[in-house]
Amino acid sequence: MSSNNGFRWNPYYQALKYVNGIFLAQESDRSIKTSTNGTTWTTVTSYTSTVINDFDYGNGLYVYVGALGSVGTSTDGSTWKAHNTLTTSTIIGLAYSSNNRMVYVGNNYAYSDDAGKSWKNSSWPNSGQAQGVVCG
Repeated sequence: MSSNNGFRWNPYYQALKYVNGIFLAQESDRSIKTSTNGTTWTTVTSYTSTVINDFDYGNGLYVYVGALGSVGTSTDGSTWKAHNTLTTSTIIGLAYSSNNRMVYVGNNYAYSDDAGKSWKNSSWPNSGQAQGVVCG
């Protein structure tokens, strides 16, 4: 990844996050890439049918969330498996908490106690769409 002005980057990444010792990213062509140093990137999945909005790591699994309620998990950051969620709405953010719980937000809120393999709905305290989530 490079930039000549610090604002436009080539290539463009939809999602980019450093978790559990590796960088995870989805490039504009929907491929998932990994890097251990942020300079040299390896394509691990040549194409995903979804736009990824966030990555995280918890309880031994890497997890992504994205458009149309998409969630995927991986034990190594390279081989990904899709999972069913409780929504078809876009999921904006994902966070892992200290009590082994993952939370995702968008137009609704859900949590997982098994690192993203299954999800439970929870009540949303207000109307509208969340733009991110943080867990402690």
